[in-house]
Amino acid sequence: MKPAKIRFLEALEVINRGHFQLSSGKHSDTYLQCARIESRPYALMNVASDLIDNNLMWKHDVTHVVAPAMGAVLVGYTLAMCLSKPFFYLERENGQLTFRRGFSLPPDARVLCVEDVITTAKTMNEVVSIVESSGAKVVDKVCIINRSSDKKIKSYMQLDVPMWEAEECPLCLEGEIPASYPGSRKS
Repeated sequence: MKPAKIRFLEALEVINRGHFQLSSGKHSDTYLQCARIESRPYALMNVASDLIDNNLMWKHDVTHVVAPAMGAVLVGYTLAMCLSKPFFYLERENGQLTFRRGFSLPPDARVLCVEDVITTAKTMNEVVSIVESSGAKVVDKVCIINRSSDKKIKSYMQLDVPMWEAEECPLCLEGEIPASYPGSRKS
């Protein structure tokens, strides 16, 4: 029998099988569409509560929650709401994440950095860099699904699924199913 979290994610159609080009440029036979969780408030509250309870986030003395737009905005907002903390999001401007809309962190901020899916941790590392360059302190990093090798990033679920460089992708080499690109990052 599959673990309850896998059954939950499959029921929400978060886990998709096929041939995908990920935002990182890598290819995989599995795509994780967390927007399916975020489109259902009860499901997102379930995930946020699990992240808070299982990672004892209430002990971290978080003062702010920060997430990148687009994919992580709803999970970041939901975590901030559960923790009763201000929520800021970063947007891409000329290909770089940045605070816009008047958002800025005070230098003594203790920040929870949030993502939806971590594949290579590239976006999470950008978020951390921006937070730290503002003088604030990152006290924790969380995501809904961590498919990366960085186990320091806390998650609702760690999911190890194969991914390959495009030129090494067995699905491309078979040539039967073309890769689709469902991701949000365009650069």
